[in-house]
Amino acid sequence: MSKQDLWEQPIKSTGENGIFKKQDWIKEADGKIISAKLLRNCAKNAQLKFENLTRDGNGNIIRASSKETFELLDEKAAANKASFLLLGYAIELLLKSSIVSLLISAPKKILDKKMKSYSHGLINITNDLRLSLSRDERSLLVELEKFIVEEARYPLKSYSPAEYCEDLNKVNQRFSDHSKFNLGVELFTRLRAVMMDIDGT
Repeated sequence: MSKQDLWEQPIKSTGENGIFKKQDWIKEADGKIISAKLLRNCAKNAQLKFENLTRDGNGNIIRASSKETFELLDEKAAANKASFLLLGYAIELLLKSSIVSLLISAPKKILDKKMKSYSHGLINITNDLRLSLSRDERSLLVELEKFIVEEARYPLKSYSPAEYCEDLNKVNQRFSDHSKFNLGVELFTRLRAVMMDIDGT
């Protein structure tokens, strides 16, 4: 069977693998959320090391090696940033898993076209699935879209050194927001239960 013939074949409810199987999408999503949590712990450990390095046993600030402190701050920032990127990917994969189920019996090329049309549009997918989201959850998905598309993947777009420093501080603060990250993990868990209940592959 040629590749073109394969794309014309309908998606079956059983016996499929890879992108044509809902469970494989969910498995990938699970892997991303595990990695996101591990990175979050790395960021917390870097912060603890930083605090131990810059304070004595009584909590007084002490002078520490600038090289070590900058390395720890960079480690923390990088881990926080990547954790949000993977959180976004995990939720995206989870949402797309349900699209596979909804397209059972449709030609495989339709699934490919649909996934490409969504790109990283988390809100578009949730709207199509008519998922009930709180205001905070919807706001988080909008932010995760930005992280996936640009802010957690590429260097900042700034037009002056002063603007760059200000923007970098703002972005790092957003990536350091543990309550927002935890909200994302809770949303992932809730959505995963919903996706598992959708019939299909």
